[in-house]
Amino acid sequence: SFLLPVPSSFGSPYNFVGAFHSEFVRLLFLWDHRETDSFLAASYIIPPIPLRVNTAKADLYTSASKKREIGNQLHDLLAQLPDMESWPALRAKSTLDLSLLDALLKDTTVQGFFTKDQLAFKEVDLLCPDGKIIRPDRVNNIGGSLQVIDFKTGKQKPEHHDQINRYKQTLVAMGHQVTEGVLIYVESKELVYV
Repeated sequence: SFLLPVPSSFGSPYNFVGAFHSEFVRLLFLWDHRETDSFLAASYIIPPIPLRVNTAKADLYTSASKKREIGNQLHDLLAQLPDMESWPALRAKSTLDLSLLDALLKDTTVQGFFTKDQLAFKEVDLLCPDGKIIRPDRVNNIGGSLQVIDFKTGKQKPEHHDQINRYKQTLVAMGHQVTEGVLIYVESKELVYV
């Protein structure tokens, strides 16, 4: 133990007992009424408590973040693809694992969305009447009518339908005829017509 000066704000020497606790050391302060303006501090070491660090949330966040990043990169590749003939060259430039896209693009229905003579535009900003900007992934022109396509790398959500309907409504408001909207889910290889 050792002596420390006691501040007068601690009050009567007969009423004071104090304690300080940190993770590894505890100090017990006892007023030493035999010494004026001082008290004893007795310390003892507490063995560290084994702590289990729960990293599940951090791991999930990191995993989800990486998955989202890869999904965005796959989405960008699909958005750049003008037609199926361009796939080998675009694929060769990528360093990503493209097995998901390879599997998706083997589907003849999906291949039909990437016909050279049907592409109207891809990834073009459109100004809505309310001032918002939308950007459909791909719009095909099929016999004078537009087909709106949006690629999704995650799970199906109701807001995806709302999004593609918004694209369709905007194109109709611009004077175009729109036949359908198609949501293409990359991971599950599902096609949802809206």
